[in-house]
Amino acid sequence: MPVKVMNGNYAGDSDTGNYFMNWHAEAWTIKSLPDPQKPQPLAVDMTLVEYGSSSDVEVIPRIYGAFSQVDHFPMRTQLLPCGLPPTEDSNLKSELEKLLLSPEDLPIFELHKLQQLWPHQSDPSSLYHVDLKPNQMTLKVTRDMVTGMQQEYEEVSVENSDLTSRNSTSLKRSPIPERDRGPVTGQSINMPFWPGGFDPLQVQPTDIEETDELNFNTCELLTDPPNFGPGMNFDRIISSENKVEVSKSSKIPISEILTTDITWIEDDKSEEVIDNNSNDDDNQIVANTESQSQNQSTVLKEEIDSLVNSGNVPVAEDKPKTVNQRWFSRVNMDQNIDNFHTIVSDMAFEWPFELDVFQKLAIMKLEKHENVFVAAHTSAGKTVVAEYAIALAAKHLTKVVYTSPIKALSNQKFRDFKNTFGDVGLLTGDVQINPEAFCLIMTTEILRSMLYNGSDTIRDIEWVIFDEVHYINDDERGVVWEEVLILLPDHVGLILLSATVSNSDELADWVGRTKRKKIHVISTSKRPVPLEHFLYRPPDQKNDKDLIKILDSREILLNDNLREAFRRPTTTKKISQTGSKNTTRVKPKTEAQIYQFLIKTLMKKDPSMVPAVVFVFSRKKCDSLASSLSSTNLSTKDEKSKIKRMFNKSIAVLSDIDKKLPQVIWLSHMLEQGVAVHHSGILPVLKEIVEMLYQEGLVKCLFATETFAIGVNMPAKCVIFDTIFKHDGNCRRRLNPGEYIQMAGRAGRRGKDETGIDIILFKDEIKEIDLLNMIMGKPQKLESKFRLTYGMALKVLRVEHLQVEDLMWRSFAELHKQIQKSSLEKRMEPLQARLVSTDFDCPNCAVDIDSYCEKLSYYHQHNKNLQKILLSEMQAKIKGRFVVVNNDTHQNALGIVLNMRTNSKGEFLCTTFILVAKAEEKSISLKPKESRPYSTELFIPYGGCHYKIEIITENDIAAISKNSYKIKTDKIMEAHSGINFKENDDNEDVHAAMLELKKISENNPKGLQAVLSFSDIKRFDAAYTNIKSDYDNCIASMKSSKCLTCPHFTEHLVIARNRFIDRQNLEEVKFKLSKENLALQADYKRRKQLLESLGYIDERDVVQLKGRVACKINNSELLITELVFENILSPREPEEIAALLSCIVFQQKNYSAPNLTDALIQGMNIIKQKARELDELEKDYHIQVYGTYTDNINFGLVEVVYEWAKGKPFAEIMKLTDVSEGVIVRCMQRLESTCMDVQSAAKIIGDPVLFDKMIEASRMIKRDICFTASLYIK
Repeated sequence: MPVKVMNGNYAGDSDTGNYFMNWHAEAWTIKSLPDPQKPQPLAVDMTLVEYGSSSDVEVIPRIYGAFSQVDHFPMRTQLLPCGLPPTEDSNLKSELEKLLLSPEDLPIFELHKLQQLWPHQSDPSSLYHVDLKPNQMTLKVTRDMVTGMQQEYEEVSVENSDLTSRNSTSLKRSPIPERDRGPVTGQSINMPFWPGGFDPLQVQPTDIEETDELNFNTCELLTDPPNFGPGMNFDRIISSENKVEVSKSSKIPISEILTTDITWIEDDKSEEVIDNNSNDDDNQIVANTESQSQNQSTVLKEEIDSLVNSGNVPVAEDKPKTVNQRWFSRVNMDQNIDNFHTIVSDMAFEWPFELDVFQKLAIMKLEKHENVFVAAHTSAGKTVVAEYAIALAAKHLTKVVYTSPIKALSNQKFRDFKNTFGDVGLLTGDVQINPEAFCLIMTTEILRSMLYNGSDTIRDIEWVIFDEVHYINDDERGVVWEEVLILLPDHVGLILLSATVSNSDELADWVGRTKRKKIHVISTSKRPVPLEHFLYRPPDQKNDKDLIKILDSREILLNDNLREAFRRPTTTKKISQTGSKNTTRVKPKTEAQIYQFLIKTLMKKDPSMVPAVVFVFSRKKCDSLASSLSSTNLSTKDEKSKIKRMFNKSIAVLSDIDKKLPQVIWLSHMLEQGVAVHHSGILPVLKEIVEMLYQEGLVKCLFATETFAIGVNMPAKCVIFDTIFKHDGNCRRRLNPGEYIQMAGRAGRRGKDETGIDIILFKDEIKEIDLLNMIMGKPQKLESKFRLTYGMALKVLRVEHLQVEDLMWRSFAELHKQIQKSSLEKRMEPLQARLVSTDFDCPNCAVDIDSYCEKLSYYHQHNKNLQKILLSEMQAKIKGRFVVVNNDTHQNALGIVLNMRTNSKGEFLCTTFILVAKAEEKSISLKPKESRPYSTELFIPYGGCHYKIEIITENDIAAISKNSYKIKTDKIMEAHSGINFKENDDNEDVHAAMLELKKISENNPKGLQAVLSFSDIKRFDAAYTNIKSDYDNCIASMKSSKCLTCPHFTEHLVIARNRFIDRQNLEEVKFKLSKENLALQADYKRRKQLLESLGYIDERDVVQLKGRVACKINNSELLITELVFENILSPREPEEIAALLSCIVFQQKNYSAPNLTDALIQGMNIIKQKARELDELEKDYHIQVYGTYTDNINFGLVEVVYEWAKGKPFAEIMKLTDVSEGVIVRCMQRLESTCMDVQSAAKIIGDPVLFDKMIEASRMIKRDICFTASLYIK
């Protein structure tokens, strides 16, 4: 019986046309239905075998041929094609009837899962509302340009009415409908708004001419549709009686427009009543109004002219006309601003204290809506500038965005600004509060998502405040700041707040040049509270004389104290470790005693020098040092009571089980003693409790890591450095000046302390000069951390008019090229003009003289390489050999090498005795070497001869003789050495050398015959052979050129050479202005090739389905997308998916080995294999990576997440790992965001199973202490 396979799904009898399909044991069983009127055919059991990642299927015969054996159907891996079909089965009909009539007997069938029905709920009211087409016409008011009075209304067409968020980047596009708006951060299907500073889009002109009215009399209009009968005759309709007179009055009383309803014009002429008397009155009123308006206009124009001429009206500064001008201005901090309140009479916000100079200057710029970059020390009051911008936005009924580098700072600013302004929203990775507020606090990553997703919120933003903008130096996240600054639309004002940096002008110039806006730099080095720096190096704990001041509040170095500190012995001993420098180590017990004594000493000072912040660059050491003070009581009874009350109130949000966590109990005890810790390993809610208690002055000693100094406004009286060395992930190094200043600046509370105290524990061996460089060195220099990511490339490629090269060109790293752009463009114009004006009229030279110049240039390059190789091989035997010197001052002059050496650049410097003519002893006039025709003819000095001793390089040598000659080179060098060197023909050795050179030149006028070649130095490898081959080809090509027949070839060659140089210079300029000159262009091309090979984009760079999915992923885009498309996640349980995805967000390198189930081990191995495949792929495409996928995935929390998702309490999962509590909570929060990304990916590809599982996974992990709401947002 013939069997057919149709689309890989159906099989049947081609004779009877009957088909039957049965699903059993993950395979299709296909049987033909027998016809009782015909002989029974042989029964053939078939199965569909699925293979490949695309779920392709193939039909193959099943092993067993009888239905009675269906229960023993083999697994897919056991399916093999059989031989002949089985014999006829007499019970076929009864078996078939039983199978069809009793499906409930088959346990494999779960009918409630095979088909699902979603009943349709009728809603007739939804038909009452339809989307109306946008209005095509609108009324435009014409006003008097001087008085502002309304003159008339004009009906005009609405431009860009068809622009939407799906097809346009214009701000004029229609707002997104409410039902499609989605989250406040926007959707990936939206187009971003056109970035400010980019060249405006050029609208393509249409071929259709626009006319004021449609003329039906022209023959160009069709009156009959194709294949239709005669249509309407417009000539019959257009008649004089149907024409309507339109009033052309140029003045319309506004009162009539506002008080009269607009009604439809009806054909009933009886309603058109014209009152002549009222017309006359109106005309009189209009005439009077015109005369009054003209008089007022004249007076106002005179007043305006007088004001402008007198200089009392401030004129806005023009933008720089050229790119190479500065796009920033440094504001003079010494100017007199006593009239500040006169200039800014209507303050948008008032403070109860007098503002500093830099704050007033910044406010004056903000009032003019000018962009500012404020650089000041920590706690100097930069927040005042941000508060005023927020107040301006509230006054102007616009929006303002405040961005911060870390989530903790966003939460604090939300609380502070909410208490001040009220209507404030918060947008972070896991929290959205009041997203419609006029003031939005968010992380910079959220703002980047809003820009890429074209959120409608961007329309209303007046200011974006970048706090801690020096965070652009961060290796991992600095690129986010650059992306946001590049993508912001033109109407958004910029406020950059930063600590003091050494190149604030450079950063401001880049921002201004990128956005084409002038940036005003307001920088102050004045500290509101001056600092004093101390060294603490105790030999014992009996007194406090070991606190040695080395730098006073006036920043004067106390050299005597510094030398004393370095001379004083310590109780610690050096410990030499193999492979490392000698460093000072302190035993833990000794450290505890040091801090106990030091803190008590600081508290006994008058005034007290607490609260103190101790910066320790290790989470584990923070905890151990704090525990060492557990028996030290730093709090009074009243303070203990207040601490306990605030602590218990704050942890009320936790469950009873979580309140008993070891970390909660331990920190509660430490806080009551007045000691606390603050680092990433502490639970977020506990960190916030510590911060609040610290602000209340209840924490006397706080052990913190470096993150405490980033943005968090919590100054102290004293700052202590446990060490000045840190491990940055690569090596252990000393703090740089910027890092030290950032942390040391926390010392000194404005309004409370006269000076801030910085104390360095001298526990490490350090040189005096290194210590001074750290304390007094220049602030950090901001550098570009811009890099390409796959997500960035895909998000930009989906926008038709944007290119990734646009972002690369405007990055901070390309600033020097942006500055040179204008000068390069100016340089290009005369080059193009000269090339056009120097065309050849000579028929001989016009053929190939340009080619001759090109070959001549290549010849000189190849000759230089050839001679350099020969000289390197013959260094010991080069003395006494003849060389042909060919440079700008000698043309094929013969010389003798007296000596040779090399310089620092690796060039060979040959001291050469060169033969010249007597008349050319002083100087000769030759054309440049590249402008002379190729020739091997030696120079022959007719008349008298002379010599010169010069130092030449391999570039000046045209040939080297094969043999050396018996010339006394040492005697010649000796005669011409020293400061009294003088050329002397009478010297016997010199005279003999000149005669020998002249003789050789006369005997070989066509050039040296025995020339040194590669065969003489026994070099036959391919590299050298290719050089010689190119050298010979250039000579052959030049000798066969037709331009040599031109009688004026020498003169024409000079012109052609100049043209060749101009062409080279023009190509160089064009290259520098092109995309190919971008530093990351090659890497971008390779990344596009990789994306195309994986199916993310096509050959036209159009983003495909996989690319759209990757745009939704914010971390490890390629890895997660491949896992989704290869169906690795969907078959697993939600808790397993969440556990496996934790490898993406968990970054800690050291952790205890997890105990995993077989399913998790299998999933882990699959992910590792996929990561290795992506790494190999990036290696094959030579892509510049910033960390391999294999290194970036860590499975240390897989077991913890798995058990947490299954419902175990936090106390129990902490027993499964040695990872600290705070790290686990942060991992859970980031994991929840990753689950939401995968959920969005499942929605795009249409995978409801994965979609539901990701919702369930998010629900499982989003509970209890891991997602406790911040205390700042309550």
